[in-house]
Amino acid sequence: MKTMKKAALGTIAAAALAISLAGAGTANAAAPAGSQILYPGQCLSTNQYMQAGNTKLTFQNDRNIVVSYAGTPTYQFPGTWSNAQQLCMQTDGNLVAYNSWNTAIWSMDGQTGGTYYAGDILAVQTDGNVVVYSNYGNGPALWSTHTSR
Repeated sequence: MKTMKKAALGTIAAAALAISLAGAGTANAAAPAGSQILYPGQCLSTNQYMQAGNTKLTFQNDRNIVVSYAGTPTYQFPGTWSNAQQLCMQTDGNLVAYNSWNTAIWSMDGQTGGTYYAGDILAVQTDGNVVVYSNYGNGPALWSTHTSR
């Protein structure tokens, strides 16, 4: 019985990850309805994207990480063009872009002066903004692309 429950929970967790990365995730309290969420421990890699309405966070095949709204680029993660391998929402709460040598080439830490917490999430919002919220989306915004429409 315990094995079946663990297997079922593992299947549910895997499905939730696939859904959130494919663009059909669920919203959290502070993250607006319709937001797509990158949870702690999840990463985006080349040719993956998250989309909420007209807002799209794309990890392009040229290894550039870009936010666009209705097809128009609105933000590029600094220093990532042609170098990024993954964009990860770490379990400590820091959003980090890594190169192929697993070296951080950009981090939210560098933008916020070290303000991040375990349980932070990245939300791609329908208003054009990409935001990191604390407390699994139930807390305040800690970082943003400032690209809302």
